[in-house]
Amino acid sequence: MNKTIVGLALGLAAAGCPGGGTIGGDDGGRTGVFGGGDSDLASAARGSGVITLTSYGYTTAGVTTRFASASAGFGTPAMAPPCTNQTVENCTLSVCQPPPAMDGGAVTYPDSGIINITTPAKNVPLTPKTDGSYSVFVDTMKGLWTGGEDLNIATVGGRVPTFTTKIVAPTVAQISQPAAPAIGAQLMVDRSTDLVVKWNVGPQNRVQVSLRPFTMNGGSITVECNFPAYMSTGTIPASMLKNIPAGTGSFTIYTYNGQFVQTGDFDVTLTALTLATDSRGALVSYGAMYK
Repeated sequence: MNKTIVGLALGLAAAGCPGGGTIGGDDGGRTGVFGGGDSDLASAARGSGVITLTSYGYTTAGVTTRFASASAGFGTPAMAPPCTNQTVENCTLSVCQPPPAMDGGAVTYPDSGIINITTPAKNVPLTPKTDGSYSVFVDTMKGLWTGGEDLNIATVGGRVPTFTTKIVAPTVAQISQPAAPAIGAQLMVDRSTDLVVKWNVGPQNRVQVSLRPFTMNGGSITVECNFPAYMSTGTIPASMLKNIPAGTGSFTIYTYNGQFVQTGDFDVTLTALTLATDSRGALVSYGAMYK
């Protein structure tokens, strides 16, 4: 597996997917902790956490690539980046400033002890480090599911009290619109008109489209649109697209299922996701040019 694919997958695995703030994960500041999309929990009284499982495989030029990962992170309200959210129909715009500086030297994150993740392929334990953060589990040889199976998550407990839940593993969606860009080319996105997305996948899933610019001076702008899979089509309104600065960025589609757990003073979002594929069987995780 090349470095580009590994980097892409780690970013997705840690994005809190859907979404991403920044707290408590050993992934270069990508672990999403504050909700479905960069959240405004800086003003909330409760802590938050995210556990994200990723698994996918694809075949290009006769070569099959598989990838799986698991990440976790927890944080207090003071650790949340200051964000504002705006929702229009199925889409949410999140604008976040850089996370606040933490005073007093080394940061210690809340944790929930060992997190035991049971999947059809293998058991994945995530163990907190001394600072409470979790390293990202990565497997570049084998996926964790094929779709439709139960994924069980149980924590031993710590500052974040113990909890147990399960997620139904998502299946891969095939995207028919927008048309895939030429190999090596960017997807061209016109911010002045609605963008229509069409897919084919079982109804037990949800579909998310994520659009991001590459450079935001330490902060972030994200447009994330979520649709029930049975809709088979979704529209990203121009009123949302216009908030993305002109220039280069990313365009990603995946299917996901998730759970929300409240335990003690923490709200935890758990998500399992898999990248969608296009008509060529390639991943729908494109470089984009927003114009």
